[in-house]
Amino acid sequence: MWAKTAEAYDFVGFDPRGVGRSAPISCVDPQEFVKAPKMDPVPDSEADKRAQRKLAASTPRAASSAAARCCPT
Repeated sequence: MWAKTAEAYDFVGFDPRGVGRSAPISCVDPQEFVKAPKMDPVPDSEADKRAQRKLAASTPRAASSAAARCCPT
């Protein structure tokens, strides 16, 4: 059955982290994540926009670093 189905379709898998026996990868220190107040998701000023851009620019580096610590190649 699967061989015939595979002739017509591509199968795509999804592996959510933190489910079952897998460990979640966090780009932010958990202690920092739970602190309040949170940044407004809709920036009201140019200063808010700059702060969000700065945070967004740092996220890939943090995620990469967290992944490297969690899942060394």
